[in-house]
Amino acid sequence: MDRNRRSPRILASIPVYLTVGQGPPLPTVTAVINRHGALVLSMLLHDEGTVLRIQNELTSEATDCRVVWVEVDVSGTYKLGIEFIHNTPAFWGEVYEKRMLGTQ
Repeated sequence: MDRNRRSPRILASIPVYLTVGQGPPLPTVTAVINRHGALVLSMLLHDEGTVLRIQNELTSEATDCRVVWVEVDVSGTYKLGIEFIHNTPAFWGEVYEKRMLGTQ
């Protein structure tokens, strides 16, 4: 684990919804998660610094997050590095904990 990271990253494809302001929730998926955010694959570009609402489709938990970096994939998909604004350690539910323990 990178010693500068606050929590380990886990490869996980979790369906989520991203909402900007009062806009409609847009379905997307994660590629990597940790206790403080995720790498989200998006069909829409969101600039660095954009505040989004993310909802975990599996647990219905929702929290605010900020886009901290953006990269365009060769497929045209946007890779968004997002960071939770509030401490939300249980946002990913059992998926994160089970993968950390190696039980899935």
